[in-house]
Amino acid sequence: MVAEWSAWLFRAEKALKGFLAFHKHDIPKIYELVKLVALCEAIDPSFIELTDAAKFLTPKATEFRYTDEADSVDDVAEMLPSIEEVQQAIEKATLILNFVKQKIEIKTTEHAE
Repeated sequence: MVAEWSAWLFRAEKALKGFLAFHKHDIPKIYELVKLVALCEAIDPSFIELTDAAKFLTPKATEFRYTDEADSVDDVAEMLPSIEEVQQAIEKATLILNFVKQKIEIKTTEHAE
């Protein structure tokens, strides 16, 4: 389940960085979705709608990624995401992906006209 979570986080991160690249913004070497959303929000204020999704995804990804720091197997088990958390992660990452896709499609359509 950690791999699933990481894969969806990665997709959301790349979508946000893609939006920044589309607007010829420097792409920061960060993985924190909240910071990436803030950078996108500076370009398009409606990105504030993604803040809660980014807040949900970011800390969990770090927590799950560093399970080797746990003291015991029980600690690792407590750190792993539940099925419900993975489902929420997929929903929130999909929200980010679809939002960014829509924004880029709108801009592409505007430029074509």
